[in-house]
Amino acid sequence: MSFKPDIPETPLYKSKPMISKHYKKETDVKVGQIFDNKEALDLAIRLKALDEGYQFLNDRSAPERYALKCFHFNECAWKIRATRWGKTEKFSITFFNDVHTCPKTQTYPNHRNANKKVIAHILTPKLQDTKRVLKGKDIQQDIMSDYKINISYQQAWRGKDYCMQQIRGSPYESFEMLPYYCYNLERKNEGTVTRIKTDEKGVFEMLFIALGASIRTFVNYLRPLVIIDAAHLKGQYKGTNLIAVGMDGNNQIVPIAFGICKGETGPCWSWWMSVLKECIGDNPNLLFISDRHAAIALAVQNEFPLAYHVVCCRHLMMNLSLKRDKTKALFWKICKAYTTEEFSSSMSHLQDIQPDAYDKLCQVGSQRWSRAHCPLVRYNYLTSNSVESVNACTVVYRKLPVIKLAETYRAMVQDWYYKRRKLAENMTYEITDWAANKVRKKMMKSAKWVVCGVSDHQYQVYDGRYNRQVDLHTCICQCRKWQLSGLPCGHVIAVTKYLGLTDCLQFVSDWFKKPKYQGTYAEPIHFIGNVQEWEFP
Repeated sequence: MSFKPDIPETPLYKSKPMISKHYKKETDVKVGQIFDNKEALDLAIRLKALDEGYQFLNDRSAPERYALKCFHFNECAWKIRATRWGKTEKFSITFFNDVHTCPKTQTYPNHRNANKKVIAHILTPKLQDTKRVLKGKDIQQDIMSDYKINISYQQAWRGKDYCMQQIRGSPYESFEMLPYYCYNLERKNEGTVTRIKTDEKGVFEMLFIALGASIRTFVNYLRPLVIIDAAHLKGQYKGTNLIAVGMDGNNQIVPIAFGICKGETGPCWSWWMSVLKECIGDNPNLLFISDRHAAIALAVQNEFPLAYHVVCCRHLMMNLSLKRDKTKALFWKICKAYTTEEFSSSMSHLQDIQPDAYDKLCQVGSQRWSRAHCPLVRYNYLTSNSVESVNACTVVYRKLPVIKLAETYRAMVQDWYYKRRKLAENMTYEITDWAANKVRKKMMKSAKWVVCGVSDHQYQVYDGRYNRQVDLHTCICQCRKWQLSGLPCGHVIAVTKYLGLTDCLQFVSDWFKKPKYQGTYAEPIHFIGNVQEWEFP
């Protein structure tokens, strides 16, 4: 059962909604015109002032009335007065002299009537797209282009900040609404697991979200490989965004779980990984890939005792301070070696040219970073680039309040599932396109390899450099590429041709075949609707 903290008895929205009606010249402000409230009236007059290039001052302003005069009131007769309409919130214009008699030579640097609400009103259509980035100078240029007036850099930023709060909501209120969001997310998506951890005072500490479809996808259709990483939040409340992903048979990223915490500490990772274990379980074939953060290593060790944890080779390379490009190339050759013989030969070479890097690699332990010595199958994934790609997709969204960020993550997964489901329905081959291209390249490479029979199920293949033995009964090739990737290597394909078989599909692991891939994205991800449609238990 999900843990739900007490909900503060506060209104859902404390700020007033933005006025959606834009001022238009053809419906100019005039006597007798009625506005929904004083704020709407003020906005319309300020937009008119920006559009016509003048400024005004308050003459007499009170809760029941609204009066303005021209900025050069000693020389200009422009005035407007409005009063509250009865006992309602509406305001009606009672007097309006719309003729300016002030000097035409006056300039208006940093227009005084372009307050944050007016700028926010102008920016609202542009900032609806979360991916769009508007800088202060961009806003200044847009206002100059549209209204031929100047505003200061501070005016631009205040307007943008106010607009962002109106569109995205208050970060503080977003945390208050988080339990309601999680509750409705679980209602709409069966099997979804959400957890909110708070301290003894009820203050937010951590969030865990795993969509039901993602959990079932990983357990039933994906290889037992989990790649995890974290990224910094950039909004008002700083923290860390935690992500866990898997990989499908088409080499595509499948998000498994999402979370937020105060920082990459041992307790935070341990709590988050403990909830992940509730979702996907623990087994001896499960492999985790991450950077070398000590908190992650400790969390995997404590929460997934049966699983195995390996490190990202790219992060490891950055820690080695390799001096030359040739040394970096040698490092990757060592990491990617399939056999222990290739590994040992390249390691000896590294010891000769950069002994300090060799010593560091030995201290880490070759079984934690090399493909040749890993006790489990890494499925050719040596880095955490997959989860880094998800972090790159969400770099703009990490500025958003917590609910907006979580909903963006859910919407991204929904979009990926839908598009890939459509692709799976029209698959060209019996295996995924990515796997088919891999097999095709190996088929071309092994076209001239020589095969000799050894026994009913064992064959010797000469690839121009090595003699390798292939055992079709145990699904083992001495090059180790077949068993470590799940796709037939060139030696197996050469044996297939030697036996007169027209297809090597039987030697491809189920992870890459059509039924698995179609099942991966068979379930839809459901949206939870607008806030007004939520249930509030």
